[in-house]
Amino acid sequence: EQTLVKKALEQECFRLWACQTDQDESPFMGIVLSKLHKVVGPDIQGIPTAAVGYNKQTKNIDLFINTKYVLKLINWCVEKKQNCFYVGSILKHEIIHVICNHVQEFSEENNKILNPKIKNIAMDLVVNQYVLPSRTKKDYSSNSVEIDSYVFPEWYYPGRSTGMGDELDKVVSSLPPGLSWREYYELIKSAVDENSQGSMDGHMIGDMSPEEKQVLKEKISFILKEAAKELTTRSNSFGHLPQDILSYLGTILQPPKQNWKSLLRHFISSAQSVDREGTVHQTN
Repeated sequence: EQTLVKKALEQECFRLWACQTDQDESPFMGIVLSKLHKVVGPDIQGIPTAAVGYNKQTKNIDLFINTKYVLKLINWCVEKKQNCFYVGSILKHEIIHVICNHVQEFSEENNKILNPKIKNIAMDLVVNQYVLPSRTKKDYSSNSVEIDSYVFPEWYYPGRSTGMGDELDKVVSSLPPGLSWREYYELIKSAVDENSQGSMDGHMIGDMSPEEKQVLKEKISFILKEAAKELTTRSNSFGHLPQDILSYLGTILQPPKQNWKSLLRHFISSAQSVDREGTVHQTN
């Protein structure tokens, strides 16, 4: 079973990397996925589904995938005789958390007063708008008693009922798309039950020093820039991504506005030699 799951994950990773840009897919996600460090196994402590996190020792952004969870997805789809696009959905879910900088923002100092569970759900509300193929959205039924948050990665989706019928379900089903996670946080915070199951994944970050946060920021920026450069060699479109991310990716590929040659020439002409010593007397 574990061999089957790992093979399915490998095939889906390749599909995301090799796919063509359209209204549902973006090879940019696959390229970013190829640059993440994967930790895959049946017994990953504290991760029942999947998660992304920053490894302080290796300085890597880790993608954790619980193979028992993936097997559950596969078995459900086999039983229902459905195409198992959910394996790709969970991968895209975690990739977009990285692209949207949620790994870093989850640890920000000014967000410590925010509830982690609500913050996690709010970030999922942003991400899940970009993980499902559009052809499946109209077919999705929230009335099935078999649906639960540990089967479907798109559990929290703005404007769609989760089928639970609780207060959070009412709020989520009335939410508009396209908001930031901070805006979703404010809209759902009064409806989240502290004792509920919560969101389907986690953002494992822990306490970070200012230096570690800067390293993480630079790491994410480097991954996005390298992925953007690689994508431009085979496509002129980033595909289905949040608009603010598309704007950012467009800026990082633009040539610098300053003439670096003139700046370097000015710096060299104004620099002083380090082997000269000043004196109080006028030079002869």
